Amino acid sequence: MVQRSGPVGACLAVSLLVPMACQSGAERDAARQIGIRAVGNEPGWTLKLHRERGVWTTDYGSVRYEFAVPETLLQSDTDRAVHVASFDGHQLTIEIRREECFDNMSGERFELVVDLTFDGRWRPGCGRFRAEGE
Repeated sequence: MVQRSGPVGACLAVSLLVPMACQSGAERDAARQIGIRAVGNEPGWTLKLHRERGVWTTDYGSVRYEFAVPETLLQSDTDRAVHVASFDGHQLTIEIRREECFDNMSGERFELVVDLTFDGRWRPGCGRFRAEGE
């Protein structure tokens, strides 16, 4: 798990999700080295966001979508970020909140609540920050 401190800790979901929340160019550059990995259940899904690229795998790995991570947010502040990705005729809304979250099947603890809405269907999950290459 990535430890947040200093300038990166001040930016919720790093510059790829909340570019305006990071004040200086140095903070934005540092923040781009971090991404987010999230998981959810029923059906099982994973989400990886890093820099300009996102990958969402759902239905227990049988369906995979890759998309550009948009710079434009619907809402952002220090505790919440929301953005929308449109691709292949679909719409994926990703809401990330800095709030403790527990996987409802494994009991594993996460530092972020990550809720997805795909074509109108809500899928709750949990996530954490990750370093480049993780």
